[in-house]
Amino acid sequence: MAKFPEYINPNQTETTIPVAEGLVVFQGGKNHPVKNIHFEGITFCHSAWNIPLAGYCGIQACHFDPRPQSGGWSVVPAAITANWAENCSFVNCIVKNTGGSGIWLGTGCKNNTVSNSVFTGISGNGIMIGEGRDREIDGEKWYKTAPEQVALGNSILNCEVKDCGTQFYGAVGIWCGLTAETTIKGNEICDLPYTGISVGWMWSPEPTPCRANSIDGNHIHHIMNILSDGGGIYMLGLQPGSKIINNHIHDVKINAGRAESNGMFLDEGTTDVVVANNLIYNIAKSPLRFHRATANLVKNNYLFCQNENPPIRYNSTSEELIQKVDNMVISDTITNYLSELNNAISIWKNSEKK
Repeated sequence: MAKFPEYINPNQTETTIPVAEGLVVFQGGKNHPVKNIHFEGITFCHSAWNIPLAGYCGIQACHFDPRPQSGGWSVVPAAITANWAENCSFVNCIVKNTGGSGIWLGTGCKNNTVSNSVFTGISGNGIMIGEGRDREIDGEKWYKTAPEQVALGNSILNCEVKDCGTQFYGAVGIWCGLTAETTIKGNEICDLPYTGISVGWMWSPEPTPCRANSIDGNHIHHIMNILSDGGGIYMLGLQPGSKIINNHIHDVKINAGRAESNGMFLDEGTTDVVVANNLIYNIAKSPLRFHRATANLVKNNYLFCQNENPPIRYNSTSEELIQKVDNMVISDTITNYLSELNNAISIWKNSEKK
């Protein structure tokens, strides 16, 4: 006999229907930025975002095509949005149950910090820094005519980002567009339908203000749970002085689509990036993948390979351009694979405590 679920008494059920599309907005100006506003220990929840009448035509990282087309891509808004904000912070906060994204530090935001905070139950991206390419100034792209307006020196530190992209599966945990000197350090990012961290927004080595970004010491796991063609960390474009170091990435599936899922996917135009001291294992395909990339350094990484996948996949990339130094490659075909893996995890955890 079929067992039916227990009757739910509506008088004993609490239902929340959000109305406001945003909860907090910092709107400064080029010459009058918002400064020195700090939030600590506050929970932000239950914001709305109404899907456009013509539907949601998603592209990537909660960017979508407006219909009818009106120029550039549109972006799913965030519950907390800042433009032209400086030296502001969110510390020990919780952002949850939002109909759009979580927090977005956009145009002209400088030296802001999001730290020791939790982002969960979010329909779109968890945290967003910077902007894409579409904004124009006097008919020209902003990054060409006013590169000084780049989001600069912002930090995301020791946050927990999980269960994002609950409605828009192309969402990522932490998204950074054309940003400079952004620090993403010590965060745990997990349980996502798509990519963990994404930095860059130019599918070529064309110069932009994007530079000196650091992805350091993050724990990224159980991502790519619905989509493919991404990874624990996704990077693209020319980003001189950028580095991906000391990250712990594992449990990356391959799902819908023909493309791979990887520990790191370094996509079109990735140039002058250091990939060092990372631990990557339990990956459906190769731990690292380069696609139409140029010169980069891969050094001192632990790359654990399964199912005869190579440690590094080169798609339309000259292998000679990728400098490889002292990487440890371990295949699951060797008898002591598990002991080598456990030892590497122990080393990473001990270094994390230092």
